[in-house]
Amino acid sequence: MPTSLPTFFKQFGDTHFIRVDGSGVHVDLAALESSTQFCDFIDRVVAAGFYFKQLDYPAFLDLVSRYSPEMLATRAEVSMGKVGLCRFAASVAPFEPSRQALYRVPFVADDSAEYLFEPVMMDKTVSVPLYDTLEDGSQEVVGSEERTVQVRTKLDFDEFVVAMWAKGIRYGLKEDVVRAAMTDSRFARIAIAQALPVTPGTDADLLEIGSKLHRDDAPLKLPNGAIDLRHFGNRFPQVKAGERLMQKIPCVQGKPGFSLMARPTTPPAPEDFDLAPLAGEGTTIAKSDAGEFLVARIDGFLNIDTASSRISVTEKIINYSGVSLRTTGDIALQGDHFEEHGEVQEKRVVKGKNITVMADVFGEVISQGGVIHLKQNLVGGAATNDDGDIIIDGLTSNATLVAKKGRIVLSRVENSVIIGQSVEIDSAVNSCVLADSVAIRTALGCQIAGKQIHLEQADARRHTPTTVSIMLPDLVMLKVRINEMRLRTSEITGEIDALRAQYDALVADTEVRNYLAIAGKVQRKELTLNAAQKSSLLAIKQRIAPSLTAAAATNQQIQALIAEQKDLIQRATGIREQGARAMATVSCLIDQPSDDIHIRKLYAQAAVLFELPPRDLRQMLSEQGQPEERLPVSGEPFSWRPQ
Repeated sequence: MPTSLPTFFKQFGDTHFIRVDGSGVHVDLAALESSTQFCDFIDRVVAAGFYFKQLDYPAFLDLVSRYSPEMLATRAEVSMGKVGLCRFAASVAPFEPSRQALYRVPFVADDSAEYLFEPVMMDKTVSVPLYDTLEDGSQEVVGSEERTVQVRTKLDFDEFVVAMWAKGIRYGLKEDVVRAAMTDSRFARIAIAQALPVTPGTDADLLEIGSKLHRDDAPLKLPNGAIDLRHFGNRFPQVKAGERLMQKIPCVQGKPGFSLMARPTTPPAPEDFDLAPLAGEGTTIAKSDAGEFLVARIDGFLNIDTASSRISVTEKIINYSGVSLRTTGDIALQGDHFEEHGEVQEKRVVKGKNITVMADVFGEVISQGGVIHLKQNLVGGAATNDDGDIIIDGLTSNATLVAKKGRIVLSRVENSVIIGQSVEIDSAVNSCVLADSVAIRTALGCQIAGKQIHLEQADARRHTPTTVSIMLPDLVMLKVRINEMRLRTSEITGEIDALRAQYDALVADTEVRNYLAIAGKVQRKELTLNAAQKSSLLAIKQRIAPSLTAAAATNQQIQALIAEQKDLIQRATGIREQGARAMATVSCLIDQPSDDIHIRKLYAQAAVLFELPPRDLRQMLSEQGQPEERLPVSGEPFSWRPQ
């Protein structure tokens, strides 16, 4: 070992970070700029033919790798510990060429290296004596000569580190494995080094907050424990304003590794995304110390657009997957608006309020109010609105529509039953229509009943005539009620006459008549009595009290009968006016009737007709009625009002 290590190390250039004392060779971490600087120093030492004795390989490995600029950039804690001295060797010694020759070239792969260990021999120069044979046959040493012989030796770990460094393996030696292989001194191909693999980062992720926001497509469990296979558990989650819906989990950068050449290897960059493009209608982005969240701005229903991945909260429920046994099952909604962009398949039921369907409907749509609006076709299904309108833009075929309190507006109708308060149709073929008000542009082979009917064109369809039933109010019942009131009025007149005769008999007595005359004048303040006169009048009243009581009771009965008679007369007048108003609202206008159209007057209670099953209603409206109920039709425009 050189006598003065500090002086010795100066030959290797800038070594200001190297410190030497009695305990060994150190690196001043405060002066070290990076591990690269240390590696350059080792390169120069190895190239000069030296190696480090009693090497502390873990400390050496830290100096080679830990303080690279790349690691300092990703491991902030390293810079905090970058103080003090790090001892990595006891001393430095020449690496003799004869010893260097003992170390083979390793087998290097991308991230590992193997070495073939075997017994090693090295040349050694020894002094061999020279003998001369004497006459007596004995030998005498006459000199010596230097000879080179092969002697067995062992590999040294300190030398091994430097030898592998020179051969490109500067990181990741397995010290325990190498030392054990050197001790065995046998043939063995052993993995001696392993590169440090990169630690992959994690991609940014989106975390759903709360299981209640997740759509539950399991069958609905009823309160009694039974399972309803027609409905899903929670197809349309509902949220409150301010509620956190999603949280962005930030991406985490990976940690670099090291190659066998002690070069940092960079992990792939993790994938990241911006949360803002995912915020749809009714949501916003909120950032806090807890993280970045997607938050609901309003009370409403959670909706995720699978095409754009946008998350929205809307007052209306919007569904894009259609209504089928596979996607949603039957739907029963509590919201005020529902918008469906997919098909409603056969036998599926949608219940709600203000229902809009953008695609075809083959099932049943039931609304509690608002408007049912089908943008495409209703085929083989049904639409019912308990308290609102029904509008269908496309074809209505083999369907049943009921809106008894609302308006039904249709484009084309075939083989259907339509029951509403008001019905408007562009073209109806082989359909049954019942409403207070009916307006159809073209009716072919239909059965139509209403109080106000306007058909622009009416004709038969494949030998099926169009039958028009003009619904007239049931005046017979009104007349019966009026006759009953008239009879009761006549009876009351007789009763009043009898009571008046009884009253006249009670007041016919002279004393009673005089008392009533005087009492009337006193009450009207036409006469003033003195005390004696008042006393005399009171005495008379006491004598005729029974007659006065009977007369008052009789008069009260007369007044009650008069009031009843007036009420009956007013009610009869109201009923007659009601019948007149009901008749005034009835009309039928057909602009272009054909000979294959039948028109009749239908005396039936509307409430009864509206409750008939569709088949019975169609059959009833197909009848032409009695001859006295039929109205004549010619090729001319038909217009009729009751007289």
